[in-house]
Amino acid sequence: MIQLVYVSKAKDLSLEDIQAILRSSLDKNNTLHISGSLIFVKGYFVQCIEGEDATIEQTYERILQDTRHENIVIISKESIKERFFDGWSMSLVNERAYKEIVIKYCEDEECNLYFMEKKNMLTMLKEIASVM
Repeated sequence: MIQLVYVSKAKDLSLEDIQAILRSSLDKNNTLHISGSLIFVKGYFVQCIEGEDATIEQTYERILQDTRHENIVIISKESIKERFFDGWSMSLVNERAYKEIVIKYCEDEECNLYFMEKKNMLTMLKEIASVM
């Protein structure tokens, strides 16, 4: 089983667009036994997906083709023994809901997730998972 974490820049998405992404993820991920979280902060996404190796690889290939975001960068791709987001086929974490946690780990005022250190990103994800 692997966990893949990536960051990307959203392309002018409305709340409805983001909710559509979440609905699509919930349907697909539930069927494929993928767990994870989608964090949206100041125009950036950070997504953690967890599951069987081949399934995550195929899912990531689909993510790369999605035109609703750009500049996709893998932060972490590691084998795991247990899931951070066990029982969550996908959860959406927005800045308001977990602002204190997210801001605590931001490394600049803009909270540009591309500049967040891998260790901080993973710690932030663990902390968010622990309160969900």
